[in-house]
Amino acid sequence: MEPRLTAAIRVDIPVTRICSDKIVTTNLNLWFTTGDVAWTLASTALVWLMIPGVGFFYSGLARRKSALSLIWLSLMSIAIVSFQV
Repeated sequence: MEPRLTAAIRVDIPVTRICSDKIVTTNLNLWFTTGDVAWTLASTALVWLMIPGVGFFYSGLARRKSALSLIWLSLMSIAIVSFQV
């Protein structure tokens, strides 16, 4: 009997393979537990908060007239990565 998963994101994709004379069905989502998904989402949120801070840091190191473009560059990197995934 397979353990029940209580993850928010759950897609059951059973994989059927033949081992000698038996057919074995394996659920590939057994490794995605609720804690793993929550940790990944929390880490993503923290990195998204860190990226504008890096932009402000870079703009503090640059000349005054290029500070806004460095902040813009930092925020556009978030946008590109968000749509890329």
